[in-house]
Amino acid sequence: MSDDRVSLEFLGEQMLRMQADLRGVRSEQVKLESEQTSMRADFRRLEGKVDGLDAKVDRHHSANQAEFKQMRETMALNLEVMLAAFNSRREGS
Repeated sequence: MSDDRVSLEFLGEQMLRMQADLRGVRSEQVKLESEQTSMRADFRRLEGKVDGLDAKVDRHHSANQAEFKQMRETMALNLEVMLAAFNSRREGS
């Protein structure tokens, strides 16, 4: 009977250690979940910044394309005017 008692005491100690270990594991799990939530918030914030930069680059690209188009049209028109002036001088000579 005394052997049973020692075994039960030993098992009780083991269970207490296991409970303490489980509390430690749960504490670490809660900490990791908190860090994960924080990282997700950081990721969302960075994603918003990247989206903003992407939109800004798109706006600049569109503005540059419009400006280049206008420059090509102006250069073509200037060339036509200069050719017409040269042709009229040639015909006038």
